[in-house]
Amino acid sequence: MFYYSFEKIGQRLAEIRNAHSDIVALDTIGKSFEQRPIPAVRIAGSADHPPKALFVGGIHGNEKVGVHMVLRLIEVLVSGYRNDQRIRSLVGRREIWLVPLLNPDGYVKSSRRNARGVDLNRNFETAFAERGPLGRLKAWPFYAGPFPYSEPETQSIRSLVEQIDFSVALSFHSFGGLIGYPYGYSRKRPKDFELLKAIAEKMRSRQPFEKYAPRQQSWLYLPRGCLEDEMYEKKGTLAFLIEIMRYARLLTKPSVLPRPFLWFNPTETELPKHLENNVGPALYLLEIASDPRGLLGRNQRA
Repeated sequence: MFYYSFEKIGQRLAEIRNAHSDIVALDTIGKSFEQRPIPAVRIAGSADHPPKALFVGGIHGNEKVGVHMVLRLIEVLVSGYRNDQRIRSLVGRREIWLVPLLNPDGYVKSSRRNARGVDLNRNFETAFAERGPLGRLKAWPFYAGPFPYSEPETQSIRSLVEQIDFSVALSFHSFGGLIGYPYGYSRKRPKDFELLKAIAEKMRSRQPFEKYAPRQQSWLYLPRGCLEDEMYEKKGTLAFLIEIMRYARLLTKPSVLPRPFLWFNPTETELPKHLENNVGPALYLLEIASDPRGLLGRNQRA
């Protein structure tokens, strides 16, 4: 299989850390229910009090492309630090945290949920109480868990987010062709709606192959207890989600329909293009991390 095994992910991260120890630190922010480590990479230069950005993949274990998207971003940052002046400047003036695989047990099992059957992106506190009767059923694919942060995986990312003030954050999922922003739990507009929308549109403009739809996450349905709403509500972080790939690929490729793995993950030949398509949006978030709320003012002056 061209998607890395859990063990290979750990090996690859260690290789990157060893080759770039001047800017890369490798840590474990916690362990999964089945005691697998949850790795985190910190990439930073020597700037004092740099703005901080967070990138997360693998919240849903069957969405392996999101894990590889974070791995690809790590590779772009460390190689660019050596060879690309723009990226070198970004890394030198930022503190970047990358959690490629939040749900190791689900990844090993190719399961959306963790080993206890909980959808981790419904297990955060914001709007958890509004999850409805289905969200309380263990058999439901989007089972939210017995209470907020009931799972060791969500507890691990909570600890990181509580310790560090991230100005921007981005998590990678599949397969909606969407650049989403708060709120997911409600169709009401957040107070920063125009800013979030403008950033999402700028992210879209950086996609070279497929242009995804910039939308409030509740545009399609109402995910309660998701990470983006939690970070925005609790910490004021401008948090986004990218759903990699577009629905159209399922309609134009009937051979994909009976193969659920390919609903969420590109084939080996398609994977590099989908990863490169989302490097630009991630780098754009890093560019604006020092003053993301100044974007609207900059647009008005342009």
